Amino acid sequence: MIAKRGPAIALLAGLVIATAATSAGLEVRVDAGDRPEARSAVVLDRRSTALWFCTGPTAGLAEVDARIVEVVGISASPTEGRVTVVDETGRAVERAFRIDPGGRLEVSPGQFVSGAAFAGVTVEVRGGAAVVGQTVLGPDGMDRRPCTTRAADAWVVPWSTTARPGNRAWVLLHNPFRAAAVADLRFVGDIGRRETLDSQGVVVPGRSVVAYDVTERIADSAVVSATVDVRVGRVVVARLQVSDGSGPMATRGLDLAPGIPEAATRVFVPGLARTGEEADAGAVVVVNAGVEPVEAEVVVRTADQDTGWSRGDWCFALGSGMSWT
Repeated sequence: MIAKRGPAIALLAGLVIATAATSAGLEVRVDAGDRPEARSAVVLDRRSTALWFCTGPTAGLAEVDARIVEVVGISASPTEGRVTVVDETGRAVERAFRIDPGGRLEVSPGQFVSGAAFAGVTVEVRGGAAVVGQTVLGPDGMDRRPCTTRAADAWVVPWSTTARPGNRAWVLLHNPFRAAAVADLRFVGDIGRRETLDSQGVVVPGRSVVAYDVTERIADSAVVSATVDVRVGRVVVARLQVSDGSGPMATRGLDLAPGIPEAATRVFVPGLARTGEEADAGAVVVVNAGVEPVEAEVVVRTADQDTGWSRGDWCFALGSGMSWT
């Protein structure tokens, strides 16, 4: 079969000593100390700021010290709305809120669902406008990023690692709706497609979170990519990666990244800062989540102190379900 150009997914693996995506993010009053920090920016669309979904762990998970969801009012009038927190058991706690212009509301999901290791948060803005982001802090790093504004029936998680020792990864499925959802999870590891007996027909009850432990099912794989196809309903997908620095690549950090709800033919990935440390390295992972082979090209441009801009090119073909790093 002749390969053709088609959509693929690219990801910059950011769990490094000086991890950085586009530098911005909400000002959250949590001290990261000397832990690696991952940040990202958001482009605001006035039509999409009324409903936000935040999925992640709580301090009930051993690898996490704290998680804070922050609602920031960005309109000239007060912002009103409702926060709903759900967990793995189907507990759902709702609270109404009102914040002044420019004001902030901080929510610690673990305080709403005591004893839960994971929680999904839905923020409905009914008056005014707001930006919602979350911060997750653990012994190995800190992640700050905006929450997502959509649920979908298909997702791609381009990168995670379960390489032993010191790496753990979870795929999180958050169903913010009252009706149950059913999803199929498929994985691509070091040796190609990887599926487990319990990855098909995963039921995500209404208003709940399912945490799929990738480390337990696909152990010791340097790269694990995942696709989530939802048979019934819609869900919000995120991936939690925790690395303590003891692994083969000496990667240390905490990364809570949203899944990608659609493939693309062209993707721009912002660069990483460099510290000069041996372990300071990033990786671009390209995943073909479709059924047809694709041809892809990765172009890397770097700013060299002496020679100015330089570039490197990689051209390759990917079969269905394959990944390139």
